[in-house]
Amino acid sequence: MKDYGLNLIDGIKKTEREFPQKIEVFRKPLEEKKRGRFIFYFSVIILIAIVLFFFNSVSSSNEIFFSLSRLPIIKELNYLFNFYNFSLKGEKEDRINVLILGIGGENHEGPYLTDTIILASLKPSNKKVALLSIPRDLYVPIPGFGWQKINAANALGMSQGKNGAELTSRVVSDVFGQPIHYYLTIEFDSFKKIVDFLGGIEINVEKSFKDYQFPGPNFVYQVVSFEAGPQGMDGKKALQYVRSRHGTNGEDGDFTRSARQQKVILSIKDKIVKEEFLKKPSKMLELYNLLSREIKTNLNIEDIIKLGKFFLDVNPDKIVTKVLTTDKNGPLRSEVGLDGAFILKPKTGNFEGLSLIAANIFEAKKEVFPSSKIVILNGTWREGLALKASEKLEGLGFEVVKIGNTLKKDYKETIIYSNSQETTANISNLEKILNAKLEREIPPDLKSDLEEGDILVVLGENQINNF
Repeated sequence: MKDYGLNLIDGIKKTEREFPQKIEVFRKPLEEKKRGRFIFYFSVIILIAIVLFFFNSVSSSNEIFFSLSRLPIIKELNYLFNFYNFSLKGEKEDRINVLILGIGGENHEGPYLTDTIILASLKPSNKKVALLSIPRDLYVPIPGFGWQKINAANALGMSQGKNGAELTSRVVSDVFGQPIHYYLTIEFDSFKKIVDFLGGIEINVEKSFKDYQFPGPNFVYQVVSFEAGPQGMDGKKALQYVRSRHGTNGEDGDFTRSARQQKVILSIKDKIVKEEFLKKPSKMLELYNLLSREIKTNLNIEDIIKLGKFFLDVNPDKIVTKVLTTDKNGPLRSEVGLDGAFILKPKTGNFEGLSLIAANIFEAKKEVFPSSKIVILNGTWREGLALKASEKLEGLGFEVVKIGNTLKKDYKETIIYSNSQETTANISNLEKILNAKLEREIPPDLKSDLEEGDILVVLGENQINNF
């Protein structure tokens, strides 16, 4: 399942160079003396697979693999293939990043613009998953094309005959400071097929809403509506639910839509677990064949098996979701670009805050920036430094309760003082953002300022060129 299928730009089949006729089973040629043994063992594995399909239901997928792994034949195959000893990209660093892209595809307006961009991160050590939704209107630099909305990266890459998902992955990596190990791209029609194959999904709609401007057939609007409460959705209804952008009752815009998209992804995961697909080899094969036809990805079969099993084993309590917004505590602000288009930019003027959010995404449920009250004092002669620092920190979600000036103006470095004897998440993040150092002993002339908050930041000359 490695980028083969149809050329999405012109609809023609890929060339032989682009579309391998077979998957290479071995990365290295087998020695001649092992070739006979391999043919025998491979034949036995095929027979075992046939038996499993006939029985179709087993006590547990883990039990299957455990039982088979104890057979001498399987042990020998494990030796030949070294199948279990590979690591996923990012696994050794304890963070695997997968970029999920949703596009309209042919017969849709803007067929190759990404309608959905989600950075899914998996932490193998504690089986945590984090979903970070990236708004499609985020204004970013795209290599070779200048500043554009991030949702254009896929289409721009494809317009040059390149892999649009790879270009989008590069842009997301540059903006959020995270390596993108894998990507997968799915079209609207493919999404419907997958949901229908699962027999639909269960969604708890938080509040009723209607969308009078939902894109309909032949590029005209149609009305879609949703009632509050738990309900089943087929592929068509689920697609409407994740695409709606002009809903009533507060369900308008990309931010609420992003939250719905995350909810649907988790619902698909829950349905696969509930229906016990891992206990039904024939269903697993059907699902794999469907995904290989409908999804474009750089994951290979081994990656899919290992990554899929990891994701399905994740406890719902260990799933973190985050949507980047323009509200008071959100990192983004909206404006109108030179061409009149609506765009989103970081409040801080750079992508530092977004990188920090991505880096701390697994701590989102504890709040990346806990609600500590921060006092900022300017320890230099540069006017307005404390105000600019407060604007930056507030843009990152910190709560600044006071700004002012110190009596002395000779601070070379930025110093952090705290009422707590512990190095909290806030302090650690402030140290990184402001290149500051933490000091435990509070000078007498600063004690009254610290009493007005939980953390006191004294800005030094090393901040003059940062704002």
